[in-house]
Amino acid sequence: MEEINFDEGRNFEEDWDEDVPRSRSRKKQEAKALEAMGVILATMGEDVWQELPLSPELYRALVDLKEIRSHGARKRQEKRIGTLMRHEETETIAAIARFLEDGESRKRREHSRTQYLESLRDRLAAGNEGLAEKLARHPGLEKNHFLFLVDQAVREKTTGKPKGSRRTLFRYLNERLDGEGLDLVDGFLSDE
Repeated sequence: MEEINFDEGRNFEEDWDEDVPRSRSRKKQEAKALEAMGVILATMGEDVWQELPLSPELYRALVDLKEIRSHGARKRQEKRIGTLMRHEETETIAAIARFLEDGESRKRREHSRTQYLESLRDRLAAGNEGLAEKLARHPGLEKNHFLFLVDQAVREKTTGKPKGSRRTLFRYLNERLDGEGLDLVDGFLSDE
């Protein structure tokens, strides 16, 4: 048996022989991954499916899965989608994977944006006047209306009333500060 020396900087991918069959475990893992990808794709919708180069059989199976309500029947249909996914072209699978990754990264960006705006709103509602004054100069915000919303949120928080004004402030920030606006906010706040 050949001894492997890791210090040689050897490229093991070159040593991999494509003729060697994959293990049964590896095949099962790949099948489950494709099935999961198909199930995630099924939750999206027909408008999304039309953007992807899906075979007619897979497209029909996804439509059928949306209509099935019985648990057992859904599981069988998910397995069928996994089987159909294994028969799709490599380019199609790659396109689906890229599409799902883009969707996940978009979700993560939206989630972090929402958390950032909530943090900003909470800092404003806590009475941070310096922050409020700096943000009031932001070109995307109407100064008087913004300061009025901040004042309402501060009063609401100090009196312990329901969160109506804080929600209104959050919605206002969410509407007025798009991705470019958030970059400007960071610029405004870095001067603190």
